Amino acid sequence: MLKTAQILRRFAFDEWGGTENSLWNSVFGLRSHNIDSQILSTTAMAPVEFEERGGIEIRRFPYYYPYWPLSEEDKHRLDRRGGNPVSLPLYRYLQSTDFDLLHVHSSGRIAGMVRAAAKQRKIPYIVSFHRGYLQTPEKERREMERPLRHTFSCGRFIELVYGWRRNFISDADGIVCVGEGEADFLRERWPNKRILRLPNGVDYERFATPVKTNVRKAFDIPPYRTLLLCVSRIDDQKNQKLLVRFVSTLTEEGENVHALLIGPPSTDYYLKELTELAKELQVDDRVTIVPGLGADDERLIAAYQDSDVFIMPSRDETFGIVVLEAWSAGLPVLASAVGGLKQLVRDGENGLLFEPDNLGSLLNAYRTLSRYGLKDKLAANARREAETRYSYNTMSSRLAEFYRESIEERNA
Repeated sequence: MLKTAQILRRFAFDEWGGTENSLWNSVFGLRSHNIDSQILSTTAMAPVEFEERGGIEIRRFPYYYPYWPLSEEDKHRLDRRGGNPVSLPLYRYLQSTDFDLLHVHSSGRIAGMVRAAAKQRKIPYIVSFHRGYLQTPEKERREMERPLRHTFSCGRFIELVYGWRRNFISDADGIVCVGEGEADFLRERWPNKRILRLPNGVDYERFATPVKTNVRKAFDIPPYRTLLLCVSRIDDQKNQKLLVRFVSTLTEEGENVHALLIGPPSTDYYLKELTELAKELQVDDRVTIVPGLGADDERLIAAYQDSDVFIMPSRDETFGIVVLEAWSAGLPVLASAVGGLKQLVRDGENGLLFEPDNLGSLLNAYRTLSRYGLKDKLAANARREAETRYSYNTMSSRLAEFYRESIEERNA
């Protein structure tokens, strides 16, 4: 049995996102291909250093950010998003533990230490890009770097001392990309590099199997309202403010709707602005914000199964794993025509697209959905596609083959 390490910046069940979701399910899928994995991360957002779930070992290591001065509040912001930590205990563990392959799901110093450890042990390493690292919008990048303003960094010195400054992309034995655009960019830049475009998968049975929990009762939402669901981190990039304005407009037109927004906030200020906007438009009683649900929380599945429409209003999106979850639950999807969503959602076939950050376009898509039979048609097509094309069994099989090819090539 092959032994791999799956390394990422953080892995917290209470701060669950697309990367964690994809990785967790892939690890279980790889087992059926005789590949065993440990999940390794820092203790960011999850102070428990060792735990085992479902037979999967999860090890977390102490870390720090090499910036001074850095407040606890800023450290917490970096933990949530964009942090570039140093973890010497993690590096030493990679150096001293026998693995057949290292697979890193983060960039920056984490990827640098994986590269260095793999070179020392003469084993292959794979780099995954889940969130558009190479094509992050400038506005989003500036927001991620906000906590580091007016600080002094000794990070480059540390990288030089430990040999982490080399290019972790060009030295990688293989690259895995969730988004098609990013894969094309990398193929053009490194034409001889082995690159696998592997979309996120979904645990179809988990979201398709009915649960007993009633999400309307759980969050005190009137049963007679049309429930609009958005599952995503609360963030300017995800653009939940558009949904608040959407609810306001529909309410003014006499429609009885309610928005349920589920996801951990990336920044406290955006959550505050979102809440204030709902109050300003007098729809705060029609907008329920749930700041994140644990990965095993049945209310998350119930939210998909009890809602009427799923709406993804992102300004930018590498893929959109939550769309697959909505499809699996039989929920029709309206998605912003950006990034990977444009490839995932085929307008009029498995969902409806609308122009990004355009309230009128979203309203048109919503009204189109009410045409006779269209809602059921879209949901049925999408559910079938989620089951047959995006199951974790399919994705894990392709990843396992990629691993073995990387090991064989390195040995050769």
